[in-house]
Amino acid sequence: MEHAITIPMIFVVIPIAGYLLGSIPFGLILAKILGGRDVRKAGSGNIGATNVARVAGPFAGILTLILDVAKGAGAVLLAAQFSLGSTLWMMVAGLCALVGHCFPAWLKFRGGKGVATAAGVFIVMSPLAFLGAIAVFLLVVAVTRYISLGRCSSFTSTERIFKGWFEAKSRNFLPARKKPPHETHRHSRGRKLGHGAGNCAVAEPHPARNITLGA
Repeated sequence: MEHAITIPMIFVVIPIAGYLLGSIPFGLILAKILGGRDVRKAGSGNIGATNVARVAGPFAGILTLILDVAKGAGAVLLAAQFSLGSTLWMMVAGLCALVGHCFPAWLKFRGGKGVATAAGVFIVMSPLAFLGAIAVFLLVVAVTRYISLGRCSSFTSTERIFKGWFEAKSRNFLPARKKPPHETHRHSRGRKLGHGAGNCAVAEPHPARNITLGA
């Protein structure tokens, strides 16, 4: 009888939950409720906070921004609960939430740009990277007056800061290699036998032989 393949629940729950959470089109919903319009058919056609604010007003845009950020943060926090704080699974959940926002199945895989959702992911994963991105965004927009350029610059800076943070954290989780107990014991025994008698070679023990018993 063939054995069924068992897939750990975490491999299913975290990616699916992250995608479903990220795919909630808050911009589309709020624009219809507060503005009575389909945001996909007005302005730039994007369901993000900027176009929602343009179509349905500033309040709808700010609310969309907050909820889109919450999607990314919520996915990461949910993964942290299921995986006992595993950085890898938190990153997987954040990535799935971002994919869900940009390619929601309910909207024929035409979603937003994912800026706010990505910000939510970084708020939880690396607050330092998020604050750095905000600073770069504000500086670039103040100097150039181009929001799109500020967005691209903030994304680039966030990637570099987060990469450095993750590499540093990975090094902290990788302790220096220690010799196995039997290896340490063997070297210690060699030092004791060779003390005061010059260099003394210690014979290695013969490996255990396999014994086969006949029927």
